[in-house]
Amino acid sequence: MRAPRHWLFLAFGALSVLGAPFARGAEDRVTMNDGRTQEGKITGVANGGIEIEIKLPNGSPGKIGLPLAGVTTVSMEIPASARTGLAAYESGDFARALSDLRPLAERFRGLPSDWARRVASVMGDVFLETNDLPHAEAAYADFSRLYPGGKSTLRGSVGLARIALAKGDRARARQILDPMAKAALGDASPAEADAAVYGQTFLLLGQILEAEKDYPSALHDYLRTVTLFYQDRAAASAAQKAADALRQAQKIAVP
Repeated sequence: MRAPRHWLFLAFGALSVLGAPFARGAEDRVTMNDGRTQEGKITGVANGGIEIEIKLPNGSPGKIGLPLAGVTTVSMEIPASARTGLAAYESGDFARALSDLRPLAERFRGLPSDWARRVASVMGDVFLETNDLPHAEAAYADFSRLYPGGKSTLRGSVGLARIALAKGDRARARQILDPMAKAALGDASPAEADAAVYGQTFLLLGQILEAEKDYPSALHDYLRTVTLFYQDRAAASAAQKAADALRQAQKIAVP
């Protein structure tokens, strides 16, 4: 059956309509690695490409697909549900975070935008907090695969450590976290994304040390997250609560 005339999907590799007229007031922009741009309304990611609604030269609506492999940058306003979901995550309302963020994570998998990367980066944590270990493992693996290198590697490592702890394997978690903690303490001016990962690192190390009954060291690591590496607000809040509970239960002072 022939596709409707109002539906135009580019064959990946045939990008001749880039730069064609687009809907007035469109807020999204995709820049390809050859410098060409396309504006319109990004509606999702499917079959290895970004789907964009545009206005065709004859004025009718259409849709094109641009291959993710050829995309350099994406400018797209953060969806309202991403804002509310990320706020829920940071406040510890993980059920609301899951409800808001999961559809976005699935619909925009691999979109190279800051907000989509952020949503993907927290999904493993959200699944863990809602006691869904299989989906948590898959989400951490997905994030590392879809956003490889740099900060993604650090975030993925923290995710693996959280999985190990959830399975009761403290030795494996320490094996992952100790080098990251050493790197954190040697980084005099970490980027915000790195500092956020370091905050999670010391929160997890604090939990391990508390389980091993090394309470002063546990408190010390919790407070590193609270005072030094607080950029991940959910981690900082959890570390503060853990530190307060530990001081009250064990009657220990700040080291």
